[in-house]
Amino acid sequence: MMSRSLFAIVLALVSTSAAAQEQGIPEQGRAYADKVCAECHLVTPEVGLSPMPGVKSFKEIANRPGMSAMALGAWMQSEHESMPHIVPAPDELNDVIAYIVSLKE
Repeated sequence: MMSRSLFAIVLALVSTSAAAQEQGIPEQGRAYADKVCAECHLVTPEVGLSPMPGVKSFKEIANRPGMSAMALGAWMQSEHESMPHIVPAPDELNDVIAYIVSLKE
């Protein structure tokens, strides 16, 4: 219950700042993901398995119910026990989010 409340607060804060952010460039997000994220995630649009067992592909992430640029922004800016703490620059973050959103079917 507490984590839902915390997520709602983070989502509200990010949505306020997300409105002022420019939309990212998917091609640059793909290039960043190839360098930084591909060790664990399948970042290409093909259907397949990620290099690390049990880790969702970017396409799977994009197609989760309710997934949006705002939700991705909130999720990517919070720490996760199972993921390394990567802090992309704001433009890189926007680009990766734009790339993941572009994989939505």
